[in-house]
Amino acid sequence: CSGNRVFISQFNGYKKDIMRNILNQTPFDWKEYFDGFRTSNKQLVDYLKNCGTGARNKHIPENFKSLSTNQLKILWRALMLGDGYIKGNSYCTISEKLCEDIIEIGLKCGFSVTSVKTKSSRENCSDYFLIYFRTSNLTFNIRSKGIQLVPYAGKVYCVEVPKYHTIIIMRNG
Repeated sequence: CSGNRVFISQFNGYKKDIMRNILNQTPFDWKEYFDGFRTSNKQLVDYLKNCGTGARNKHIPENFKSLSTNQLKILWRALMLGDGYIKGNSYCTISEKLCEDIIEIGLKCGFSVTSVKTKSSRENCSDYFLIYFRTSNLTFNIRSKGIQLVPYAGKVYCVEVPKYHTIIIMRNG
């Protein structure tokens, strides 16, 4: 977002075709350029500010993360059309908060998720987070209802949870 303008960058022809079809169904007047799409709408810009300003500060609003599993899968597919790699089921971002949000969405969709912070090999480029999803052959499904964050200090040696429960652990951030 810049001023009253929204930019959606996409060079990939396949993804761009899908985005064009979706954007044509919105009430906004999108203009297509070689590098993506643009529109001017103050109301849309103001709404999108809820998702953070600037690449490092992007995040997904809390109300989006509490959607139903089916709606979260739609959101996940849309995210993959943007900065994701559909073939490899991975997503890349320089925003640590967006990384955490996408991991949460992936887990709530029932995917196995891992992430890695990667140092950029290019000069003047930011470090980035790569998030990998395993979407098939899973033996579990995580439901967003009942997930709770439990702060804990100390070491965990042997974790036991009731049948059909899941524990999710984040280490080193």
